[in-house]
Amino acid sequence: MTYQDVEVQGVPKHAWVLWLVLGIFSSIIGIWLIFSPDAAIGTLAILLAIALFMNGISELVTAGDRFKPWFGYLLAAMFLIAGFVVLLRPGKSLWFLAIVVGISIVITGLGQIVLALVDRESIRHWVLLLAIGIVGVAVGIMAMVWPDITIYVLALLIGIRLLIFGLVQIAISFQVRSLAA
Repeated sequence: MTYQDVEVQGVPKHAWVLWLVLGIFSSIIGIWLIFSPDAAIGTLAILLAIALFMNGISELVTAGDRFKPWFGYLLAAMFLIAGFVVLLRPGKSLWFLAIVVGISIVITGLGQIVLALVDRESIRHWVLLLAIGIVGVAVGIMAMVWPDITIYVLALLIGIRLLIFGLVQIAISFQVRSLAA
């Protein structure tokens, strides 16, 4: 059996488009945060909430295909709850924003690391998932250790994570596209 002979079950033919759009959108927001240090805290909070929602949606879409779907649904819930918290409190201080985002990114990053290591036999892109988890934990810890950092540094750290996440999602979309063809 060759690589092309593998049949993908339960993946709609055009599902790769979701990953591609998610990846492009995440990459654009990441680049914008990296290169727009004048972003206001309200704008950053809204963008972070959108990014957290996108991560949550991505986890919801892929959770059913995992060996332990409940874990994917748990990660999705954490991302979505964190997105709502950030969206509902945009006027709070940078400290609050850094702590909320830092905690959610550390928790989801740890979840992604565990999932990548535990499910590596069934997750084709487990190394990428592991890398996203490690970057997430590092960014989350930095945001929590220095909650009084400027908006510029927070935007840069979150922007880098979003850019990496987006590029990984784009790579996954091409992989899913080649399998579904």
